Amino acid sequence: MKLLVGLGVKVNYQRQRELYEQYLQQEVFASGFGKGMNVFGWTFGPLPGTHRIAPGVRTTYAVLSVPRYTTRLTFEATGVAFHRNEAPEYVGVDNSSFKSNGKQVAFGPIPYNLDIPGEYTEKFYVDSMYYTPARKGQPVTVIVRGDAFSSQMGVVVDGKALTKVISLGNTATSDALQDPNGTGIRGQYELVSSRELVMKIYMGDNYVGTPNITLVTPERASALNFINLLVNGHRPNTSLRDLVQTEPMFIPEFSLENQLTGVVNEGNYRKARLKGVGLRRRAEIWINGVKLALRRENWFAQVYAQEESTGEYSLRFPKDPNGNAEAETYEVRYRQNAIHGLDSGEFTYKRILKAKEKAYSLMHYAPNAKTAKATLDVRFKSDTEVKCAKVSPASQGTLVGKITKEGDNQYRGVFSIDYDNLGSTRVEKESVSISLFNEECKAAGSATPFATRDIPIAVHPQVSKATLSVMIKDGEETQVLTFDGINLQNILKVTVGDKEAEIIGSPDHGVLVVRMPKGTSIKDDAAVQVPVVLTTKDGTQVSVVATVGNSKPAAKPKAKKSTKKSKSANATTEN
Repeated sequence: MKLLVGLGVKVNYQRQRELYEQYLQQEVFASGFGKGMNVFGWTFGPLPGTHRIAPGVRTTYAVLSVPRYTTRLTFEATGVAFHRNEAPEYVGVDNSSFKSNGKQVAFGPIPYNLDIPGEYTEKFYVDSMYYTPARKGQPVTVIVRGDAFSSQMGVVVDGKALTKVISLGNTATSDALQDPNGTGIRGQYELVSSRELVMKIYMGDNYVGTPNITLVTPERASALNFINLLVNGHRPNTSLRDLVQTEPMFIPEFSLENQLTGVVNEGNYRKARLKGVGLRRRAEIWINGVKLALRRENWFAQVYAQEESTGEYSLRFPKDPNGNAEAETYEVRYRQNAIHGLDSGEFTYKRILKAKEKAYSLMHYAPNAKTAKATLDVRFKSDTEVKCAKVSPASQGTLVGKITKEGDNQYRGVFSIDYDNLGSTRVEKESVSISLFNEECKAAGSATPFATRDIPIAVHPQVSKATLSVMIKDGEETQVLTFDGINLQNILKVTVGDKEAEIIGSPDHGVLVVRMPKGTSIKDDAAVQVPVVLTTKDGTQVSVVATVGNSKPAAKPKAKKSTKKSKSANATTEN
């Protein structure tokens, strides 16, 4: 009984061991057939000592002799499973297919294509490329067309190999766009056929330009940037290197300068440069509503736009019909197609041809309060010769001496100008009119002048006295400064210390009253020097140090009751 049990255990153990070894090794016995024939294959059987074939993929090898210029072979694979004690049954005399019956299981034929590298396939060539420039930080898609593209071809961009994918449009392959090395370069490519290759390139967030693209096969490599191709329809054939300035693959964000530069005259036309960033090919440009033709599409156009780079267009357009000798105005509109829409901009450019010259220049002005006269030295600019100049009306002043000619149509005269009467006070004139004659003053008489110049005079404000007083407004006491002087009528702003004071009423020639700034007060029991800045309408600033307050010693205090009455009376009186 023990013997039988022991034998059963041993047999079971041996069987488990055989299965375990077969599972670990996954090997089969294989023999080839078909040497020297166009039909060949392998027969697979279990290893000696085993009774079945383990499942799995088998790797076999065959050496084929094919014609020299063969580029592709097509195979038809068939197979049959049969009992090891019987031979397989074939169909036909070439033993290329099997019968399928109850004794054996057949499958196939299944076709396979095998590309063979050789002299022809490795002599690929590229004849055209197409791409749309993308903004920096975005991917660009490039289509490369040619012939004899090998299935073993690879793509290198700036030294970084792109990942080959089955379908470039399949989003499931987006993991291939990862950049584990941190170079900023990543991308994919798909070999669509032996005549077309499509690649998707990403060069990082700040890259601008066109990268170096190289196609590599086991026997040949070609740098596309230096090959003359048909790129984006350009003619004659050009290279990627030639298009780096005008049509790179990656361009910066669009922006347009709001001016025309380098404007020159060409008869009834003007030539200029329009500058910006991220300017694209075939942009649409209008000048004063006239659309400019693209120079590359119409070389005989009178008005045109020609792209020089992604930062500049050369323009030729009609001159402003409403312009004059001094200025011309141009309304500029720009529009270009981008990948995801339109980029556009517009502005108005005013071309100053000749600054309008002043017909006169006030060279010197010297007032004299004692004589109530002022000396005025004026230079006139005139195409007509000035032989005489008179103050108008004549009672307001006279020409001192004669008019002198200084060349370049410039003439100079010195005049004595009377002050104006303001009540009992004489004040400086704020302007004077001078008539110009082409005749000597003796002969001018009542002749009509050929021009009259109205010359404004920037009179200089002066302060002679400052008085501090108190004003009651809305029940509150406010200190007030009163300035006495001359030429105070044009004061627009008064600054006391570092704060602006409020001007009360309209300034007079001789009187200016201001309310002290809030938070600022002056003690009236002692003389105080206050810095004051007076600003006129033309922006002239005059600094004054005003002395205000009582410079006499303070009186002895009176009885408490009488002091209150005195302050009340003073306040009322000042109001």
